[in-house]
Amino acid sequence: MSNLGIVFRKYRLGDEEGIASLLHSSFESFREYGINKEVWLEYGKIDSGFRPENALVAECEGKVVGHVQIICRRVKIGDNCYVDMGGIANVSTMPEMRRRGIGTTLLMNAIEQCINEGIPLSGLFTSYGSAAHRMYKRVGYEDTFFCKALVGTVDEMKRVKDNCGEAGGVIIRHYEDGDEDKMLKTYFEWGKPYTGLVERSIEYWRRKLVERSAIHTFFYGDFDPEEVFIAVENGEVTGYAYTTLCKKQKVPFRPPEAGIIRELVFKPGRLKSLISLVDAIMDFFISEGVKLCEVASPLEDVYLTVFKPFRQMPHGMFMTHIPLIHKLFEELKSELENRISLTPLSGGKIVMEFETPYGSIRLSVRGGEVNIPVDEEPTVKIFFDSNSFTRMIFGVETISDLMTGNMVRIHTTQYIGRVVSMVQALFPRRIWFMSPIDHW
Repeated sequence: MSNLGIVFRKYRLGDEEGIASLLHSSFESFREYGINKEVWLEYGKIDSGFRPENALVAECEGKVVGHVQIICRRVKIGDNCYVDMGGIANVSTMPEMRRRGIGTTLLMNAIEQCINEGIPLSGLFTSYGSAAHRMYKRVGYEDTFFCKALVGTVDEMKRVKDNCGEAGGVIIRHYEDGDEDKMLKTYFEWGKPYTGLVERSIEYWRRKLVERSAIHTFFYGDFDPEEVFIAVENGEVTGYAYTTLCKKQKVPFRPPEAGIIRELVFKPGRLKSLISLVDAIMDFFISEGVKLCEVASPLEDVYLTVFKPFRQMPHGMFMTHIPLIHKLFEELKSELENRISLTPLSGGKIVMEFETPYGSIRLSVRGGEVNIPVDEEPTVKIFFDSNSFTRMIFGVETISDLMTGNMVRIHTTQYIGRVVSMVQALFPRRIWFMSPIDHW
């Protein structure tokens, strides 16, 4: 259908009432939460990634009928590299105006804004297989990671507690003023092996995790230090956990008898701190009458072992678009050189070209040096199908995985084994995790 009479533009002062009304009519979560213009404007004071000027609207006859919000984040790729991401949130259209391409146009405008502002990545969360998921696919977002939560009943919580056993030498206490500096340091140490993690400043931490209790970018409750657990070994903060009792907080789509572990972090090598935190939280939840426990954690062996009685439940799809592929690789250059230096490969220089849904990128690799871009003709061309390239960039799947799944084609005059080893060294497997606290 035609978009005749619809104006697409950026936010203007006064739009907040129409945006809040639209969110209220479009999302049960915002209705439960009680969205209004004051709440919407307050987001900018709480989360530095939320900027009213990054709201895009569709207007018809002076009324806001469509909306998308860009949330600015710095997202981790590899060990040390953080890249700017334009997070897509709150894509909404008035019910009577749907099926006119308004949402699609707003998304395309959001991608264009990322390009204009030099933001190389864009990402979003959605329900897999939904109408929204199909729309995002049409404008170029790729399925990157299928998010899951660990979920257990009260009986399974008791089994987890029984399995924890005694872990001596660890003191578990609740939050005290000033702990956030040590917690932030622990967060960064813990997050070193993960990809997808959001970079946090101390101010971001205080506003979202001390002044209030953020469950998500758009949903938060009052801060209660009794819901924050701190692990201490030999006087040092070695782990922490943020929890939520749903009977005390407004948590969309969660029953009041649920308890959520929103973040569960421990310093490398301090497994006793993790076990002690879990033991204390299970005690707390059971004593508070929690019947269903949800845990947001990386899906790696240590967490899966501790929560072995729990089930993995689908929690949405994270999708990625790459508006500026050349800028992305320029920002990744030092990270790629560090990776290749850790995996010495014999032979001379390789010039590779990646053909992706986001355009092509050519790079040369020799020794520990990576050059981007290069003018030389490639000796290797790799063609990536939909969903494959962003998975490789984040380390969710390796080039070997993609080859097994017939998601790439490689044309080369080089020895294929060396090519695969080179690409695998550049883009090794990583564990993807982004805390729900930072979701948008």
